[in-house]
Amino acid sequence: MLLKFILPLFLLGVVYFVGRVHASRRRLPPPSVHEVRPFLAFHQGPAGKIAIVLVISAVLSATWMIVSHWRETHQVVEIRVLDISTGKKTVYEARQGDVHGRMFTTLDGRSITLADVERMELIPK
Repeated sequence: MLLKFILPLFLLGVVYFVGRVHASRRRLPPPSVHEVRPFLAFHQGPAGKIAIVLVISAVLSATWMIVSHWRETHQVVEIRVLDISTGKKTVYEARQGDVHGRMFTTLDGRSITLADVERMELIPK
């Protein structure tokens, strides 16, 4: 999950660095006394605007992925455990992110591990 934070920031840094290098390699005459150079001179032109749009879309999509993953893992689900041998049903509530295969942790902190004869059914609330 940490990679989802680091990757967009890394890409933003790479695009910024490439733009700065590209801007410094241009052989422009030195600015006159009254001429003011823009701080981010590389964003002028269609290629710079496309790069800015791509960076913004990468940051927005990474943010959307992080938020949707967080919402999915924190969703409360109802877990119905059915014992095949006796037919007994037990109902628990847990967060989606706390369910790992045949093990889960309930909302009140109990750790449950299913036996081989038990089956689990997840129902979103």
